[in-house]
This record gives sequence, C-alpha cells and structure tokens, in this order.
Amino acid sequence: LASGPGPQDRDYLAHGVPLYAYLAKSLSEAGYMVVRYDARGQGRSGGRAESSRLLEYTDDVLSVVDWLRRRNDVDRDRIAALGYGDTGPIALSAARRTDRIAAVSVINSPGRSGRAITLERQQLALALTSLPEAERQNRLALQERVLDAVVSGRGWEELPEDVRAQAE
Repeated sequence: LASGPGPQDRDYLAHGVPLYAYLAKSLSEAGYMVVRYDARGQGRSGGRAESSRLLEYTDDVLSVVDWLRRRNDVDRDRIAALGYGDTGPIALSAARRTDRIAAVSVINSPGRSGRAITLERQQLALALTSLPEAERQNRLALQERVLDAVVSGRGWEELPEDVRAQAE
C-alpha cells in the first residue's frame, strides 16, 4: 500500500477512518501479504516530508518491492501496488519505472496530470475572488510558467523575483 505526502501514517486515516488498516485486514484475510509503512517523516519513518517529491515517494515503493522480491514467501511475479487518493500517482509512477510490479490498483485518485489539477484548483480559487477577469488570466498564465519551470528546470530567471523566492 503506497504511502505518500501529508501527515499520514501507515493507517492512512481519512475522515476518522483508517483506510489502509481496513484494506490491509481485508486483503490479508483473503490470503494476500500486505505491506503498510509510514510515509517519510511520519511515525517511525525517517526522511523529511517537506523536501520530498513524487520521485522520493516512488523510490520508497520501489524499495518495498525490492524487499518483497528478496523474501522466500513472496511470489516475485505477483507483486502489486495500491494507491489511494494522493498516493495513486505514486503507485502508478512506481509501476511505470519497473517491470517488477505486476499490477496496480488506484482508488479515489485523480485521473489527470498534476499540472491539470493544479491549474483547475487555482482557477476555482480565483473564481471566488473579486479580481477582474484579466488579472485572473494573468495569474493562471503565471502559474503555467511556474509549472513549466518546475518540470523543465528552465525559465526561472524569467519569473518575478517574489515568485522565485516563494519557490525556493
């Protein structure tokens, strides 16, 4: 069960419900071996959540997969990754990076790119303001430039200084 960003422990508590605890119990009762682990900076886990990105959380899943493959009681050809909510993209990213994950299950996760979700959320937030439409469009365009710089590593120097400072 993929862990990821946010203040979540291995139970993945959502609205008072320990989702991963329930999933793990149901899956293990059905005969599956289940691995839950605390995300970076949570519980007994090391690392720092505030400086971790999708890549680091993906690496954590891949480390668990490697650990499972070394066990004698695991069928190396039937390892699956499951992600819920924000951990769905982490499970998918891990499966994309290796052929050692035979299946992926994604529950209640966004079906669009992080870029599309970020822009949509900003557009919805801006719609709640009293800013003129032209200013809303300017802010969305700036967000797109920031996202481009994050992904490519280029174009930071063209962004306003205060935006660069926030990104740092």
